[in-house]
Amino acid sequence: MNIHESKGFFNIKLILAIVVGVLALSGISVYFLGQYKASKSERAVNTELQNFLNSLRNKGTTSGPTTPRSELFKSNAEIIDAIKPSTVYIVAPEDVGSGIIIEEEGYILTSAHVVKGAESVIVRLSNGIQLTARVVGRDEEVDIALLKTDVDNPQIDLLKAPLGNSDLVSQGDRVFVLGYPFGLETDVSFKEGTISRKLQEGNRQFLETTADILPGDSGGPLVNEAGEVIGINSARFGEQVGGVSVGETLKFATPINIAKDLLVQLKRGREVIVAIAEKKEEKTVPLAQAQREYEAFLEISKEVNKKINEAIAHHEIGYRHILAETYTSSANQFQDATDIFFEAITLNAKKIIPRVPFANLFEENKKLVEDEIKKRIEASQVMRDYAALLKINPDTNFTEQIALLDKDQLLTSEADVILENIKQINTTTTHEAELYFGQEF
Repeated sequence: MNIHESKGFFNIKLILAIVVGVLALSGISVYFLGQYKASKSERAVNTELQNFLNSLRNKGTTSGPTTPRSELFKSNAEIIDAIKPSTVYIVAPEDVGSGIIIEEEGYILTSAHVVKGAESVIVRLSNGIQLTARVVGRDEEVDIALLKTDVDNPQIDLLKAPLGNSDLVSQGDRVFVLGYPFGLETDVSFKEGTISRKLQEGNRQFLETTADILPGDSGGPLVNEAGEVIGINSARFGEQVGGVSVGETLKFATPINIAKDLLVQLKRGREVIVAIAEKKEEKTVPLAQAQREYEAFLEISKEVNKKINEAIAHHEIGYRHILAETYTSSANQFQDATDIFFEAITLNAKKIIPRVPFANLFEENKKLVEDEIKKRIEASQVMRDYAALLKINPDTNFTEQIALLDKDQLLTSEADVILENIKQINTTTTHEAELYFGQEF
């Protein structure tokens, strides 16, 4: 298999350590940044927009609003500021995902499949605070679950998100997805797209969107231009919706009105469980078919490795810009690395496990490659923050600078260890494949 090699890194930490020592001897104190704590604020639904939407509903008209668009809709930055504090990261026993705070008393909506089989989960707020929440109700038929966290600390604010009216969503409307894709909790992800169509299968309804809903985004909010939650992200690959397989090219959300209609019942402990029939999959296939699947796996692996190497190159260029003290260019390089790593992790998710007796080796490869990329993404994001810190003032915050460099080196080292494990698995896999198919690869 084509395996990428780790590149060398610059020992910036030693230089900074010397600077810190000199400054300490000179009696210059290190300045520590205080944590910013957002004050509690109530975000109400835009009254003018709601009145306009209600008039459309009552009159059945499609005429435009008289209020200027700029007053009705928010900018991307305003939407992020409004919804990000309400978007949470959820760690369940069998899965990770996202959620959205809907009441300041501690109620959180998410997708039922994120917390399947769980009685309690860990919830992390966007500011890093970790809480425990219990599952108070779930309906797996519509993929909605309600969590409740009890906050005893008055200094912890739970900021609720405004809920919109999904019945008024139209094809072509701009929408935004917030969540924690691939379980990366460093920051809330923000992606935009449009409503492709509304779908209904029996009693189930879906909003299809062009905005990327990736694994980990499940349970997070789908938001309209007014900054209102109009759907709960639901990316369950392989599910059939109206005869269409829900895969990586089709993204769906559950309309928020379904959740609102069930909210009282969910608070009272509504429990609708969908039994999953055990599917007996064919473990092996004819040799020619198995070989085609194996070669397809190899081809995607090559593309993934190419992306990883490209991203690592940007990461290294970012280091060089730091040495050259061109901090803006450095931050851009680390952001480019992050973006390309995300492309790699999306490609890796497309790997189809070949149906051969040693399929477990391919499954392990796929998981380890994802783990490695996650580490490298975190490292690039750490160094992006480091470059931004230097841009503000490179002559202060030395303790924080060293902490960021330590974290970068730790994450990179962990990624390198995972890479060595991948190499060993790939060597074993190649050997098994040559014996099984009777030829060299």
